[in-house]
Amino acid sequence: GRVGAQGYRIIDVLGAGTFGVVCVVERIDDGALLAAKVLRRRAPNALEAADRLRDEARLLYGLRHPNVVRGEGLLELAGRPVVLMEYV
Repeated sequence: GRVGAQGYRIIDVLGAGTFGVVCVVERIDDGALLAAKVLRRRAPNALEAADRLRDEARLLYGLRHPNVVRGEGLLELAGRPVVLMEYV
């Protein structure tokens, strides 16, 4: 796969929508697979969408429940937020 942001390699694209793309990424240092939600560069209302994505990352990071995807962090890629999540 291609080399992505800050030590992650894109393995596959899981889905895409109006606002973003969700990929499977591999963390290079330990081989862990994660899901990464990336905001599209030309998303409608891009500033508002970026704020919502950052809020989502903060909420996910604080939640710990077996029925909720675990948040793993937030990155910036070319000025766009990327939410890292547990890959299930």
